[in-house]
Amino acid sequence: MLWEVLRWAVNAASSHHVVVNVSKGLLVGLVLLIIIYCLERYYGAPTGQYRSRHFGYDALYWLWTYSHLNRLLFTSAIIGFLSGKLAVLNLNPLHGLPVVPRYILYWVIVDFFAYWIHRWRHTSSVMWAFHTTHHSQETLSFATVMRGHPVEYVVTDLLMFVPLLVLGAPPKAWLPIYYVHVFMEAIQHSHLPWRFGPLYYVFASPMFHSVHHSVSAEHHDRNFGGILSIWDFLFGTAVTAAQRPSKYGLQGIATPTLVSSLVVPFRVLRETYWPVAERRTVHVEKAS
Repeated sequence: MLWEVLRWAVNAASSHHVVVNVSKGLLVGLVLLIIIYCLERYYGAPTGQYRSRHFGYDALYWLWTYSHLNRLLFTSAIIGFLSGKLAVLNLNPLHGLPVVPRYILYWVIVDFFAYWIHRWRHTSSVMWAFHTTHHSQETLSFATVMRGHPVEYVVTDLLMFVPLLVLGAPPKAWLPIYYVHVFMEAIQHSHLPWRFGPLYYVFASPMFHSVHHSVSAEHHDRNFGGILSIWDFLFGTAVTAAQRPSKYGLQGIATPTLVSSLVVPFRVLRETYWPVAERRTVHVEKAS
């Protein structure tokens, strides 16, 4: 049985669908790069991030996410198994609605769950260890939105499985809102000075989300909203700032290379549950 699962994963990962998905991700990324770069130049925002190796690392995360390889290799077998067992939960309560309101309501509900999962990533020591891959980036760009550890993506997929199963498949046929959603996610990690005026309290703007990546202590564990900032204002996790933070990243955690962004979370996890002092004590006891 295990061999069959592994063989299926290899075949799926090598299929033409991966090439198609990567090509789509590359095209979407190039379009967003042109649009956001031009907007940042227009507003006098920094653009040096696009000439750094850090942007290159985030671009690789972008293509990895769009390839869906993470899901094909690590979660598809589990979700495929659960789909049969939990098929009774496929209620699809939005099915009778017209496409536009159905799409909007679908993403509002999904965004609500995403807000709470994001909060959990910060409060759970295990999930936070892997979420550091995202937050350790000190040079933000629109591609940083896809910078996430593979382990974190697996857990998120499994957590979102039940609510997505209940809601049914999203009506992606209505592409305008879908691409607005993609654009919104991308600009949140850009250097655009947009606040969205009074809509600041409804939608997560680049200014709103920039605070979430700040190294300042007063900004920690704040502004979790994905597309909607209203959840933060409703549940007491919102913080406003007149200006963008001057520094991003994490105190004491650095991932200067692509490999370190994948390995460091395991070190963080080890130090959380087996501190250096305890390891030294064990070492001394063994030596004696």
